[in-house]
Amino acid sequence: MRLVARVAGAARVAAEPEAASTIAELCGRLPLAVRIAGARLANRPHWRLSQMAARLADEQVRLDELSVGDLEVRASFATSYLQLDLDDRTAIRRLVLLEAPDVAAWAVAALVGVSVERAEQVCERLADAHLLEVAGEDAAGQLRYRMHGLLRAFARSGCARRSRRPAGRRP
Repeated sequence: MRLVARVAGAARVAAEPEAASTIAELCGRLPLAVRIAGARLANRPHWRLSQMAARLADEQVRLDELSVGDLEVRASFATSYLQLDLDDRTAIRRLVLLEAPDVAAWAVAALVGVSVERAEQVCERLADAHLLEVAGEDAAGQLRYRMHGLLRAFARSGCARRSRRPAGRRP
């Protein structure tokens, strides 16, 4: 919320703290996304924060809303996605098909068709790239990973599939 206040204005956040919190949450608390939402608000002083929150609430258009000038969440995800290796990209594309809130590495292994050890490496690389988050440990002591909501929207929108490298080219 501090970033929303710094970019969009502290008075606006003070007037609508719940909407500011919703904006930050819908942006997944990603600094780039929050900064873009704040910049859009700063460019539109006539918009209420609740209007921006309502626009971001629709997952179908959320990524479209998170673009201002040369800053764009979708482009940032596409750039990150293209830098991933084949197993990492496959994991992203297949994880979005699961409607599970989080997964263990063994599930990623089954989705990608690799060993559990390789899937653990995939999950850790994706976490290092801020594309997965560690959600905690399950009852068996295994780490659980959660896909970031904005990345889920990116993958669902088909951008990940359209951003794949041509056949035969490996990163």
